[in-house]
Amino acid sequence: PREVIDCFIRLIDELLQEYRLKNAFYRDKMSVLLKGILIDAARIDDKTTLPVTKPVQQLLNYIHTHFEKNITYDTISEVFSYHPYYLNRRFKQEVGMTIGQYLQEYRLTVASQLIITTNLSFEEIAYQTGFKNPSHFSAAFKRQFHRSPGDYRRYFSKQ
Repeated sequence: PREVIDCFIRLIDELLQEYRLKNAFYRDKMSVLLKGILIDAARIDDKTTLPVTKPVQQLLNYIHTHFEKNITYDTISEVFSYHPYYLNRRFKQEVGMTIGQYLQEYRLTVASQLIITTNLSFEEIAYQTGFKNPSHFSAAFKRQFHRSPGDYRRYFSKQ
């Protein structure tokens, strides 16, 4: 649809503008924008986004639609009828990181978008993105983006 294409064009223009201007933290903002574009593209046609085997693609789809829930290796084993360690090994071979690493990175990417686009509290964002503990969320966010959620929101609210 035309509105989807227009949205992608707007996001790519914003990405290019960040690159040209090179304002403070431009790499972080570019990373968030690019991840958002890729996530949206994956949602449009998740059959062709990654050259991975069917079980790994199904697991990626599961993570993208259930990331806010408590996803454990036991859950994965029940849902996919594979031994979780087998799936984790396949996942790492094909995606380049473990299921747990990917899940956390995906949750943090969604959280970064919520921080920028909503006025939700960081505690609400933590719970909505699947973190059980807001302080764990803040620590993981700071490791990933090199700044606290509050600093991140303050920076992007100035834009």
